[in-house]
Amino acid sequence: MYVRTKSTPNSPKKAVQIIESRRVDGKPRQKIVRHLGTAATDEQIAELTRLGEAIIREMENPGQLNLEGKSYTEHPHLSDVEAPVPEGTQVDVSKLRDREHIVEGPKEILGAMYRFLGLDFIFGNSDKGRGKTNMLEGCAIGRVVAPASKSATARFLKEKMHISASEDRIYRMMDNLADKEKLVKEIIADKTRRMSGGRIALMLYDVTTLYFESFREDDLRQTGFSKDNKVKETQVVLALATDGEGLPLWYELFPGKTAESKTLLAALDSFAALFKPDQTILVADRGLSNRINIAEIASRGFYYIFGAKLKGMKRSVREEILDRSDYIPGIDPADPEGTRNNGEHRDRRGGNEGNTTSAEVEDLSERDSSAAGESDGGASKGSETEDAPAPTFMIKTMERQQEGDTLVLSWSAARARKDCREREKQVERAEAQLGGKESIPSDRLVKNSATRRYMKARDRKSRGEYVLDTDKIEQERRWDGIHGLVTNLPGINADTAHRVLGRYHELWHIEESFRVQKHSLQIRPIYHWTEKRIRSHVSICYIAFAMYRFLQHQVRIQQNENLSVEQIRKTLLDVQSAVIEDTATGKKYRFPGTLSPEAKRIYKALG
Repeated sequence: MYVRTKSTPNSPKKAVQIIESRRVDGKPRQKIVRHLGTAATDEQIAELTRLGEAIIREMENPGQLNLEGKSYTEHPHLSDVEAPVPEGTQVDVSKLRDREHIVEGPKEILGAMYRFLGLDFIFGNSDKGRGKTNMLEGCAIGRVVAPASKSATARFLKEKMHISASEDRIYRMMDNLADKEKLVKEIIADKTRRMSGGRIALMLYDVTTLYFESFREDDLRQTGFSKDNKVKETQVVLALATDGEGLPLWYELFPGKTAESKTLLAALDSFAALFKPDQTILVADRGLSNRINIAEIASRGFYYIFGAKLKGMKRSVREEILDRSDYIPGIDPADPEGTRNNGEHRDRRGGNEGNTTSAEVEDLSERDSSAAGESDGGASKGSETEDAPAPTFMIKTMERQQEGDTLVLSWSAARARKDCREREKQVERAEAQLGGKESIPSDRLVKNSATRRYMKARDRKSRGEYVLDTDKIEQERRWDGIHGLVTNLPGINADTAHRVLGRYHELWHIEESFRVQKHSLQIRPIYHWTEKRIRSHVSICYIAFAMYRFLQHQVRIQQNENLSVEQIRKTLLDVQSAVIEDTATGKKYRFPGTLSPEAKRIYKALG
């Protein structure tokens, strides 16, 4: 089998198909095994081709993939063999009774994705192992379509999907799943790597916190800085890594007091062996950026793009950053069409601006010597003429010889307005505390860091009176709109810097991934207390997240449609069948419901 790209007459689009070659009567023949989709651009062809190659590999190893799954649901009220009703069959309608309705969509589609991930042998091939595997599959499906407590999940699986389940069986499976945590992560990471053509061009990394409805601490559950503003509850720290399209690569759990900057190296040590550092760009925000992390990442051979802590740099460097005379106009990766400054909002998921292809590590790493000579952007220097309006986005690069990397700086008019508004709100609160007076006693000063930052002691000798810090306000104003990145990619200059900015902008995939897990999959609050069950709960949610991401990915590249968890949930729950019994003969008939257009597209995407 192989992937074929076929042109269509009178159409610019190309069909991408899986083809099987065979001989019939001694003559070569080709059979279309799977139509993957149509593509209008080289990027879409590459995506569909990688998908087809991954499917072929799995189809040739039938123990790992069965996208077709079971034709009909398995449940005890139907006969062992379900066959189509013969043509001409007659029944007495007055003897028919509606016995039950079966929700089939989640089991058929999400069950196919569970097998597609390669998790169907996670507990082995014994009867007990298959029972635990089926229980894990049911829990992961339930987490996508009906996230709830384990007891509620057992009821949903039993009543709506006719899957044999109980709370005790779920907990027994979870106690065993904790020992498989690393294996689960390795299987899913391998699947993402296969879907990316065997290499990871971009690795996005970030950290969040998951809280408990508990105040009792132990080695894992601890109080710490909460990103959900749960200042008293215990929590754990969740680190997540995805590729440039949001497909999961890895996760790690840390005790609740762990600082996010200390998670990066520990997490990287866990999965670094699975990825080739010289082919991967690691992207993280400035909360994870410090000298130790940057030095260690570079020593491991990774390229990196980190958010930079500009205000903590040396004074001479800060002054050079603030000198906007040598910034040049550029393209804002968050608003490539320039609509933001016209009062419009662009969905950052629209289009494929900023998406990373597997070949772009080399593109970003190569020094483009011709670009500097051909570009006339440097002549602008951010100046304004009568004919050209002032640029709304500008960039600048600074090489750091001692650190061996490059600062990529950007100034955005939209970001400057936002920074100004936020500062003015804090200044207004500070002025409200003063109440029209020049100063206030320290005991009347509200201990709010955001407001207090613009207040200062009247003089060094006496700290009893506080006044508005106008010097601080003016210093902050100079930084409005400025953002910085630091990267060790070679050959980065003002003409290629926008590509680094585009890679960093892909961090929205991680932010969205946390929203999906926290809100759609309801990973928190966590109601388990033992470490094994806490880790198992997170593993189940991670599997559910992976099932959703891969399903979303296949529907997007084959049907050109982005589906949220809520859309998938509603669509699959509506795929139902009615079981009708003929009381005269005892025969049961299953009547599949009509598929909605959305359901048809999902089923078509999986073949």
